[in-house]
Amino acid sequence: VLCCHCGMLAMNLLDFEKARTDFEESKRIFAMTRNQRHFQYAVLLDSLGALHFQEGDLKGALENCSEAKRICHETGAGQTPCAASASSNIGAILMMQGDKVGAMAELEAAKRLRSTTATLDTEGGAGVLQNLGILKAQTGNVTEGLVDLAQAKQIRITTDTLGSSNGELLLHSIVSLHMQLG
Repeated sequence: VLCCHCGMLAMNLLDFEKARTDFEESKRIFAMTRNQRHFQYAVLLDSLGALHFQEGDLKGALENCSEAKRICHETGAGQTPCAASASSNIGAILMMQGDKVGAMAELEAAKRLRSTTATLDTEGGAGVLQNLGILKAQTGNVTEGLVDLAQAKQIRITTDTLGSSNGELLLHSIVSLHMQLG
């Protein structure tokens, strides 16, 4: 578990090589203890999936995040922030792959889970709303998309993440959609 937390810290610092090393060490430890159906293993897989996504490996990202989601549900943790994160990550991956229907279902599920676990007003919740807003706009529902994007913007202001690359993308998306509406 400690290696997993170190991996998350390294990933936040954009040290992907260190993150991969720490996550792989955590996987090795879980394999040695034969405890691969533990909730913490799901957290590890979701984090490893996010790392794969950052590195552009959508197949590896989808495999890890899907397994994390499955373990969350099997271990009774299907209504947790980890399950919400896995659904959010899967939704983002499916968006990148062009599967708008699948992405919408996963992102809506992530939004519901974030709401029920009181984590919608977090950076992760902002990411869900941001992707959902962009996807709604891409599927023709620009007005609803702008509502989600406005909520994501407010959360990013509150969490002091509006200046991040995701925050900049959010602002660009809002401006583009307003221009589209005229």
